Amino acid sequence: AVDDKILSADDFRQSGNKYFVSNDFAAAVDEYSSGIKLDPNNATLLANRAEAYLRLNQFDKALNDVEIVLKNEPDHLKAAFRKGKAL
Repeated sequence: AVDDKILSADDFRQSGNKYFVSNDFAAAVDEYSSGIKLDPNNATLLANRAEAYLRLNQFDKALNDVEIVLKNEPDHLKAAFRKGKAL
């Protein structure tokens, strides 16, 4: 059964990306958040969730996510750009 499959952070990233592309940003946030629970410092998931938060005008939450990314990866360009948008 599908329920027996253990989902990875990357599975949640891919699922979140599908929601994002279809402009369902709230569902994308949920998927990215599930992946982040498995891998709390996953820069890709955090940066993707930040962009989804930006699309939902949730700038404080977006800023939180990019700050985590930039703390761990100061040269992460997407996170730096999204920080500027969040501010």
